[in-house]
Amino acid sequence: MSTRAARAFLPAALAASLACSARDDAPAPPTDDQAGMTAVSTADPTAIDISNYELTMDRMRKYAGAIKGFSAMSEEDSSVLTAMSSGSANESTAQMVARIESSPVAMRVLRDNGLTASDYVWITAAYIQAAMTQGLLEASPEAKLPEGQSSRNLEFLKANQAEIERILRDAGMTQ
Repeated sequence: MSTRAARAFLPAALAASLACSARDDAPAPPTDDQAGMTAVSTADPTAIDISNYELTMDRMRKYAGAIKGFSAMSEEDSSVLTAMSSGSANESTAQMVARIESSPVAMRVLRDNGLTASDYVWITAAYIQAAMTQGLLEASPEAKLPEGQSSRNLEFLKANQAEIERILRDAGMTQ
């Protein structure tokens, strides 16, 4: 599996995690009890919304499976790379989801791994946000968790670090 291909799938989600609005009326993140974790509003999530989207090992395994599937499919059909790469810096979460949903190949990979396009965007955003925040907190003893953000995903990453590293390495995302 190509590391280049696996890393090509991160820009859209990174943009989602960094392009969060500061509105107070942002959507609540989807939960497992919502039909297939797909009930995401068209409004862009805030950083707080993303921090409240709970990462679980089940979600991370599905996510890693999707990354592995995208990488394999990109070798057969380059349209997967187009669907999964970042559109523009100003692309909304809804536009990212729509772009992914417009690719039958990408949707097949997601379905095969038990995910929707919304799931994929939310998991990626929550994972990147938690990993970046964790890195900042570890690098600077004076750093604090941003006000209003949940520490749950940071605690999840610490508690499951070895397994998360293993499944992401198996998916070709890390070395």
